[in-house]
Amino acid sequence: MDLALSLVNRLNSDTAVTSKISSYNGSPSVFASWPVPPDASRPFIVIQLVSYNAWDDAVVHGRDTLYDVGCYCNSASGSDIHDLVESVRARIHKQQLSFDTGRFVKVVCTDVAPAPTDSSLIGMVLTFRILSMEA
Repeated sequence: MDLALSLVNRLNSDTAVTSKISSYNGSPSVFASWPVPPDASRPFIVIQLVSYNAWDDAVVHGRDTLYDVGCYCNSASGSDIHDLVESVRARIHKQQLSFDTGRFVKVVCTDVAPAPTDSSLIGMVLTFRILSMEA
């Protein structure tokens, strides 16, 4: 089950998000791993797994997973970062995700915080908790 790919696909399919980010190799700049390619231009989004806890009982098993979704822009674009963050949050928070081997239970944005950056960029990180289960 690749939840990161589901998040990438969800963000790539929304023009409210893709209109706010650059392109890389002909696709929206949404990356499923860090570091991003050195020649990627800003703004971009990067998705990273934070934690993963599997659970199992007699009937079903599933996962409780946290992902950070980092949004990064040039340092002079403070209002742009907030617009991008709100678009990402609206596209994922409390929305259904589809993935290959499971079924969605719940996706919740649990935190939005400034990202560690240098003077050349500004960033915000949204943390999403994804509860999924399989029969």
